[in-house]
Amino acid sequence: MGLGGRVRGVRCALTPEQVAAYSLPRSPDALKLTDTRAKKYMARFGDLAVELDAIAPPALEELVRESIKRHLDLSQFNRELAAQTAERAHLGDLRDQVRQMMEQMEAME
Repeated sequence: MGLGGRVRGVRCALTPEQVAAYSLPRSPDALKLTDTRAKKYMARFGDLAVELDAIAPPALEELVRESIKRHLDLSQFNRELAAQTAERAHLGDLRDQVRQMMEQMEAME
C-alpha cells in the first residue's frame, strides 16, 4: 500500500524556537559526530542538540496534534470516517447474511 506522495513529513517538534521557549537542555550526546548527517546538521543549526524526550510527553503530544490540525482537511477526514463507518456496517450485514445462509445449508444436510 503505497502512499503515492500523499504524505509529507513536517518538523513539528524540537525546533530552535521550541528549544528556547521550553528552556530545553542541550545534550552533547544528542549530536553524533559519526553520523553522516552531522556535518549538514551542524551547518544548519550549529551545536544545538536536544533529545526529543526533553519535551514533556503532554507538550509533545499537543505539538503533534496542532501540526496535524494545521495540515488536515478536517471536513474531508470526517467524510472519509463516515464512509468507512457505512462500509463497515454494510460488510457486517453481508457477513451476517452469509452466516445465515451457511447455517441454513448445514441444517439441510
